[in-house]
Amino acid sequence: MTRRGLFLLTALGARAGEVRRPDGATISYSVRNGTGRTTAPLILIPGSFGDRHVLDSLTAGISPNVPVICVELRGHGNSQPPAPGPSMEMFAGDVLAAAGKLGINRFYVGGHSIGGMLAIEIAGRRPGSVAGAIAIEGWTHHEVLREAFGTGPDTTLTPEQDRIRLEQRKRGLAGFTEAESKAFASVWRQWDGLPILLATKVPILEIWGDRGRPRPSRDVMRIPDRPNIELAWVEGASHALLIQQPEAVAALVNRFIARTELAALAR
Repeated sequence: MTRRGLFLLTALGARAGEVRRPDGATISYSVRNGTGRTTAPLILIPGSFGDRHVLDSLTAGISPNVPVICVELRGHGNSQPPAPGPSMEMFAGDVLAAAGKLGINRFYVGGHSIGGMLAIEIAGRRPGSVAGAIAIEGWTHHEVLREAFGTGPDTTLTPEQDRIRLEQRKRGLAGFTEAESKAFASVWRQWDGLPILLATKVPILEIWGDRGRPRPSRDVMRIPDRPNIELAWVEGASHALLIQQPEAVAALVNRFIARTELAALAR
């Protein structure tokens, strides 16, 4: 991290910021500064139709030593306008532009759903900058959803949790026309993260809810069994695990970052 980036993330209070992209789009982010001066910051990316506030419960559980930056994807929250032709490449570029504005040259990157996919995509694009990538229910390939868990309804959510999920989605969709939302929803179906997972040396943490069922194999999940890729399960949770068990997810993230930082210091 540059000296300027370290100042921004440790000396100032929690704040919002934005970066303008060459095509005129504004990418919004928020910063929760950390108390540590050696820990790389964590960039978090919400899932589809989620603004930065869907990450509030997770962020609250992240160690105070770790600066946390939440980046909203185009069309979500204050990142506007939606892209008429969105792509994973575009979104990855937006996240990296926010990191660049903050002067960060080493960071962890994680996210939920498409945000988790983007974490893997960014690790593949910037292995020299990414200290570790955290995919929270970020499918390696769209077919994993059906192959690993089927297409039945989610029976793990309480009525209150389902109300929160629907409310978050409604808020996230408010910035989209119907055509724009369909375009955004198609992006993750065009992505395959397996080549990155097979090749990258970046430490990876994959976090999944087991739906209260037998846990699928790594082969079914398309998560290679490699020393740098950890697979962690949250018992009884589903794709909505950030609503159901954010503390458990945060604990897994904290352990991953602490372990990875220790390994980096030892090298």
